[in-house]
Amino acid sequence: MDDPNSIIQAQKEQIARYQTRLKDVVTAYKSLLNEKQALEAVLSAKKPKQEGEEGTETEEEDDKVESTAPISVLMDSIKTLSDEKKKMEASFLSDKKNLRQELQTKDIVIKDLQEKSKALELERQNLKTKLFSCDRILNDERHLKENLETQLNQLKTQFSQTSNSDKVINSLNQELSEVKKKLKSYENNKLKDDSNVLQTLQLEMENLKQQHMNNLMVEKQRANEANERNKKLTALHEERVQNLESRIAELSRNFAHYHQLRESDQKSIIQLKEKISQLQKPSDNFDDSLADTSCKKFSNVYQIIDELQKLKQLLVYENTKLEHPIDLTYIFPNSTNNDVTVVSAEKYALVKNEREKLVDENEVLKNQLTDQNESLKTLQEKVIVLNRNIDEYETEIKNKSISLINDLKAERTKNREVINNLEADYRSKISQLEQQLQKQRERSLMLLDEKENEIRALKTSYELFIPKKSSTDYEDETQSNGSRKPSTSQQHHLGMVLNQQNSNSSNSPETYMIFYSNELARKDLELSSVRKSKRECEELIRQTLKEKIMIQEELDEKIANLEQKVYYLEKMKSREGANLEYLKNVTISYLTTSDAQAKKKMLNAIGAVLKFDDSENILINNYFGKRK
Repeated sequence: MDDPNSIIQAQKEQIARYQTRLKDVVTAYKSLLNEKQALEAVLSAKKPKQEGEEGTETEEEDDKVESTAPISVLMDSIKTLSDEKKKMEASFLSDKKNLRQELQTKDIVIKDLQEKSKALELERQNLKTKLFSCDRILNDERHLKENLETQLNQLKTQFSQTSNSDKVINSLNQELSEVKKKLKSYENNKLKDDSNVLQTLQLEMENLKQQHMNNLMVEKQRANEANERNKKLTALHEERVQNLESRIAELSRNFAHYHQLRESDQKSIIQLKEKISQLQKPSDNFDDSLADTSCKKFSNVYQIIDELQKLKQLLVYENTKLEHPIDLTYIFPNSTNNDVTVVSAEKYALVKNEREKLVDENEVLKNQLTDQNESLKTLQEKVIVLNRNIDEYETEIKNKSISLINDLKAERTKNREVINNLEADYRSKISQLEQQLQKQRERSLMLLDEKENEIRALKTSYELFIPKKSSTDYEDETQSNGSRKPSTSQQHHLGMVLNQQNSNSSNSPETYMIFYSNELARKDLELSSVRKSKRECEELIRQTLKEKIMIQEELDEKIANLEQKVYYLEKMKSREGANLEYLKNVTISYLTTSDAQAKKKMLNAIGAVLKFDDSENILINNYFGKRK
């Protein structure tokens, strides 16, 4: 349904057209009335009074007055006809000026439409570049998240393999908290960046729909701002990547340091276990000896002495276990090995306490590891949720990009329809103007024919009127006697005047005809020039349309080539990601291994990926030579 405002405007335009047409009809009707009156006056003057009776002197004077009256009427009719001719010439000149102005306006409108089409194509290219930049940013952020997930998985494996020491776990807890903070900050920044980019795109699309390329300078400034923002975003992403790489290097160093500490701790634990086993052996021997004494029958004094010494050692050992040990000096006053047994018992007690502490620490570390495993699970769940959110944002952005492309296509079709409609309107207007010119030409030719016929009729009337008067004068001269001389002189003077009028009347239509023929020739020349200019304008329109089609095809080819390049670059990025994964695994194995030959092979693999120079290879070989 059309709006009432548009209907009212259309009706107003129709009313204005009808008013102009009515004005033209009224002016034409008035001119026709004037011409009709002039012709009626001419016809009334043509009717001569045929009076054959002889008159007196008063009658002759009346004849003189009546002969001058039709001459004045004819002169008035000639003046009216010349005025009408001037009016027709003025209307023709005004129509010619209007045609020229309309042609100029048509050329201006065509230029404006061409500029608008170029501006729309530039906007489409800018939007495509922005969409490609957004896709690149999303891919970079996805790769960063994947790297963080792999790092978390590696940290999980490292936590399962790390030693059970408080320092290692505290440091790793701190690192995990830092990584969590970084992840949160990174997610917040990413969401803000995505929301900012989407808001800017929405604002730009709304501005495009509202303004329709009327503010080109504003759009250029926005494009520059968007480029600056993209540069800033790329710089920020590069800084983040550098920070993550430095953090990964620090983590690898800390991991190597913790690995060394773990090995040293394991060695100390093994040594302590050996000491504990050595200290447990005499107690077991004492228990066995006690069990055997009840069953043995001593056959020798030396055996009894040995058994007594063992019992003594066992008594001292059990005394050390008591909360309130007994003083054994009164039982063994002269014991030489008493101090030794006391020292060994103290060492055993210390070792036992250390063992209990280590067991407690192991339990605490196990509990912490379970807590950290739970936190890692929660982090993995968060990462999965974030990946889902990223996928949703990607789908939204893709849908928005598709909608933007569809809007651009719709706007293109609208612009093409508008251009076609304008061209059709101008063609119809030109055809109408040509028809009006043809009609005016036919009318002017008809009027000229009518005027020529009228002039011929006037000529014949003058020729018929003059000889009758001369014959009547001659008869009066023959019939009258005394009073003829003054009347003949007056008649001769009137005949001279009539002859002069006749000569003037015979010369004036010829001059008018020459003037009309010149004007018609000028009109034909101007019409031919207008038609030539019209044809040239149509040829220019066709050439511009052809050039536009050629430019559109070239742009489509360029866009296809750029899309292929982007596809190849994404492939190269995926390959670079695979190379980075391979390099990461090689560096981890290099840090975990202690074999020099294996490290050298791994360095060769790293050099193949990173492409070391000759000087760098020499430095590496010298380093391994010094190590050997």
